[in-house]
Amino acid sequence: MRALRKIVFINSAHIRYAEVRVDGNVHFIGTQGVGKSTLLRAILFFYNADKLHLGIPKEMKSFDEFYLPHANSYIVYEVEHEHGPFCILTFRSSGRACYRFIDSEYKKEWLVDNNGEVTAESKVIRERLGNCYMSKIIDRYEQYRDILYGNKQAVGKEFARFQLMETNRYQNIPRSIQNVFLNSRLDANFIKDIIIRSMSEEEANIDLGYFRRQVADFEQEYKDISCWFKINQKGESTVRKQADNVLNAYHQLLYMKQQISELCGELNYAVRTSRERLPMLENKIAELTEQQNKTKKLLEEIQQKYDQEKTTLNQEQGVVNNNLKRLKERKKDYIEKNIEDVLKRDSQEKFLKVKLEGDKAKLAELTARFNDVTAKYKVLRQNVENLFKNYELSQNEKINKLIQGKLQADGRLLAEHTNQQKEIEAVFTDKLTLATNKIAELKDEKVAVEKEILKLKFLQPYKAEQDALRKKTE
Repeated sequence: MRALRKIVFINSAHIRYAEVRVDGNVHFIGTQGVGKSTLLRAILFFYNADKLHLGIPKEMKSFDEFYLPHANSYIVYEVEHEHGPFCILTFRSSGRACYRFIDSEYKKEWLVDNNGEVTAESKVIRERLGNCYMSKIIDRYEQYRDILYGNKQAVGKEFARFQLMETNRYQNIPRSIQNVFLNSRLDANFIKDIIIRSMSEEEANIDLGYFRRQVADFEQEYKDISCWFKINQKGESTVRKQADNVLNAYHQLLYMKQQISELCGELNYAVRTSRERLPMLENKIAELTEQQNKTKKLLEEIQQKYDQEKTTLNQEQGVVNNNLKRLKERKKDYIEKNIEDVLKRDSQEKFLKVKLEGDKAKLAELTARFNDVTAKYKVLRQNVENLFKNYELSQNEKINKLIQGKLQADGRLLAEHTNQQKEIEAVFTDKLTLATNKIAELKDEKVAVEKEILKLKFLQPYKAEQDALRKKTE
C-alpha cells in the first residue's frame, strides 16, 4: 500500500524535533494552540504543494517563514511503498520551500548529530546517506506533483520509484484532498466528477523492466549464495573467509567511527566550555594585569626609597670609614708618643701641687716654731683646712673630669657601636676593655680617695701637743 506514514519536524513551526506517525486511523484532539492546524497544513502541503491553498490566514506568517524559518529547518515525509519506503525532504533554498527524494526510510542521524546539532549542508547529508539515492533539488511544485502522482510524460524514469499513483490526469485529486482538509464542498456529485476526470482512457502499461530487474537481481543473489557454499580442496570457504575479514574490518570501522564521534562530542564539549570560560579568563587576566601594574608601581617606589636610603647609608659609611681611618692614625700616633705615661703624669700634676703646698706649709710651720702657741695652732689648723679643701677640690675636679671623660667615651662608643656595630666591634674591643679597666681603676681610686677624705674628717693633727699645751696652761 502506498501512503504517508510519518512526518518529522526539525527546527520547524517552533518545534525543535518531533516525529508524528500518521499510518492507520489518526485522530487529533487538544486545546487551542497545541499544533493541530500546524500538523494538518503540513500534511496538506505534502499532497497539494500549494502554499496559497493551505488555509493560512493573511495576518499570519507565510508557509516558508513559519515552517522553514532557518537554513537547517526541515520537514521530512516518510512514504510507505510496495518496493520499500522512501522519504521526501522539504527544506528552504533560495528563500522558498524545495524538495529532495531519498530512496530509504528516514534516519535521524542524516540531519542531527550526536550533540543534537542540525546540519544545513547538503554535502554533509550526502556523506551521511552513504549509498542511498538522493535526487536533485525539486524547486517547481508542478514537477513535484507530477513525480508524486505518476505523470510519466513530465518526469523521467528515475522518479518512477517515488509515485503514489500512476496517472496523467491527477489535477483534481489534490483539489479533492484540499477540500477535505479545509472542510469545503464534499458532496457526492463533486467527488464523482473528480473520480471521472481522474480516470485515464489509456491502456494500463505493465512495466516489464521492473520485473526484468527483479529477475536479474534474483540471478545475482543466487550466484552470490552459491559462492558462499563453495569449498576449496582444503575444505574451506574462501568467500566466507573474505566475508569474515570484511565483517571484522567493518566492525573496526564502526568502532573507529564511534570513537571519532565520541571524541568529536568531547571536543565540542571542551570547545563550548572553553568558550564559556573565555570571558571569565579575560576578566581575570585584566584584573591580574591591573594588579601587576600596581605591583610594578609599588616596586618602583620601593626601589626609589631603597636607592635613596642606600645612597644615604653609603655617605654615612664613608664618613664613618674616614673617622675610623683618622682614629687608626691617631691611635698609632699616640702609641708612638707613649700617651699612657703622659696621661699618668698629667693626672698626678694637681696632687703633686697640693703636696707641694703642704710641704711648704709644714716648712713654714717648722720655721715659726717659737711663735705664739695659739697663733701657731690657728695657723696649723688653717693650713690643715686649706690643705683639706685644696685636696677635696682637686679630687672633685678629678672625679668630675673622669666622669665627664667616661660619659663622653661611653657616648662616643655607643654611637659608634649603634651605627657600625659589626665593623667597629673588631677594632675597638681592646680599646673598650682598656677603658673599662681604667674606669674600674678610677672607681677604686675614687673609693680610696673617699676613704682618705673620711679619715681626714676625723683626723686631729697635733692632738698630743695640744693636750700637752692645755695641761701646761691649766
